[in-house]
Amino acid sequence: MMDPAQFAERVRMARLKFGLSQGQFAAALSCSAAHISGIETKRNKPSLSFLMRVSETFHISYEW
Repeated sequence: MMDPAQFAERVRMARLKFGLSQGQFAAALSCSAAHISGIETKRNKPSLSFLMRVSETFHISYEW
């Protein structure tokens, strides 16, 4: 299993790949910008459903 720092960095990289602010990324995923910020700064741990939503919304492999 991937460590939380890797999850945080991959979420941030996915967001930046599409040139989105945390607010825009959050809106696309139906969550708050604070939640995205928390994940990126390792305060929040992303759930499996969140990671699946990122994968499906942005067409990124589940194994990213």
